[in-house]
Amino acid sequence: DRKNFFTSSYRLESWLASSGNTEGISVDWIDRYINPRNINLMNYDDIMSLPNITPLDANAIMEQKERENIEGYFQLKNSPGISNYGYRSLIPFIDFDSTRTNEFHLRFSSLIRTTPIITNPDSEQRGTSNYSDKPEQFHKISSYYTFGKYQSTIKFGMSYKQQMGQSNNIYTSKNFLEFKDIPLIGNIFRIDEFIIGNFTAVFGQGVVFENTDHFTPRRSGYGFTKRNDGIHSDLTSTSQYVLDGAAIQLSSKLLRFSYFRSENPRDAIINSDLDSFTSLIVMQPRSPWGINANQEKIYSNLVSSVTERTMGWNIRLGKASNYIGFTFYRSLYDKYIIPQPVE
Repeated sequence: DRKNFFTSSYRLESWLASSGNTEGISVDWIDRYINPRNINLMNYDDIMSLPNITPLDANAIMEQKERENIEGYFQLKNSPGISNYGYRSLIPFIDFDSTRTNEFHLRFSSLIRTTPIITNPDSEQRGTSNYSDKPEQFHKISSYYTFGKYQSTIKFGMSYKQQMGQSNNIYTSKNFLEFKDIPLIGNIFRIDEFIIGNFTAVFGQGVVFENTDHFTPRRSGYGFTKRNDGIHSDLTSTSQYVLDGAAIQLSSKLLRFSYFRSENPRDAIINSDLDSFTSLIVMQPRSPWGINANQEKIYSNLVSSVTERTMGWNIRLGKASNYIGFTFYRSLYDKYIIPQPVE
């Protein structure tokens, strides 16, 4: 009906244009909104990833699933402890049908912005002369195929991001091939994610590890500011803390294990010896010699000047929201880290 059409349009427009910390997870929301998943096939992490779902709501649903299969909205609404707000927030993303498979979806989105990044009063004296007339561009294409009684998915995606003011040869491109929700040993274990290409990794509530250019302190990861916990494919606009390689995540009712390896260049401030760097840096726009092009204080090209090789793993033991986890990761660089600030 007309009300549902405008509601859907508002939601999709908001998710397609989302930025910052919710940018990555909003892609999954669009997938679930267009292609709802059987609630009985979803684990705790699947439910928690949906917008406005709290641990209390997710625990209530998991407890109801242990009692019996959830066959309709009445049983879902009577999950012990679920809030009315959580129930209503969940409805657009789930169904109760396992026979709806063999579906193919293709989505393309293009976002073009012409607003300069320098808009705060402290930077007005510099104006916008350093920005070109070319607008910011962010293009994404993704396709996925759902198959089998466990609604497994094969997904492919590509993205191209160029910030306003960057030269034509400086951009961020991403691509990945993803296998998702693949059952193992009679569905006792499940491959949550197996990704080749670009991916995101978030562990320890984002305190231990979270690869994003958009750090937000004191963010709970609930409500409207969801955190995309675990391993997921990456079509975000992040250009600095990018992971590119391979990652896998396995889970059962009591265990989740994640492992990843990545090798990707980083922007960094190179020291005068050209064999070490002072710090990694996030630039908007990414400029080889900084926005002022001052080569007296900048000794080398800042863009993709250091290669980072990262590997890590996470193991989590427990049920639903009651668990204990351990995370390890290591990042190595092809230059020494020796802080030598000029000013």
